[in-house]
Amino acid sequence: MNFFPFHKFQLECNHSADAFLEKLSQETDKKNIFRNGNSSKKFEGEIDLIQNKFKINRILNYRNSFYPILFGKVVSEGDNTSKIEIQMRMTIYAIVFMIVWSIITGIFTSLALKEQLSNTNFDYEPVLTSFCFFAFGYVLMIVCFNYEVRQAKKILKDLV
Repeated sequence: MNFFPFHKFQLECNHSADAFLEKLSQETDKKNIFRNGNSSKKFEGEIDLIQNKFKINRILNYRNSFYPILFGKVVSEGDNTSKIEIQMRMTIYAIVFMIVWSIITGIFTSLALKEQLSNTNFDYEPVLTSFCFFAFGYVLMIVCFNYEVRQAKKILKDLV
């Protein structure tokens, strides 16, 4: 399990780069803001057949703000073999939200700690409560992101 919302890996493919990208494009729909959830395809995004690159994400039938975006590059290594280099990260909106969440909960935690250190009898409750908000956001982000990484990785391995 990764402790940062970033994942990088490589897959070896027994197809040429063009054949893999063609296979991936058959499972990829165009990006659509208003998706009704009944698509038979597994991914949405863009596939660049000229530069052998793709930028896709999994089509979800549920809400998960921490889903990964997959950036991939397919490199031919011979007649019928290729290497797929993939990087996964969260969306910019989720990253910005988590930065703001961390800053706000960090400020509240440090203010609660400062207040309690200035008192003669230390009360753990305000510090622990504000730290738990920080920990909850972090754990939620990591668990949801890693779940989606495993799902996308499984689908990609099936395509290879």
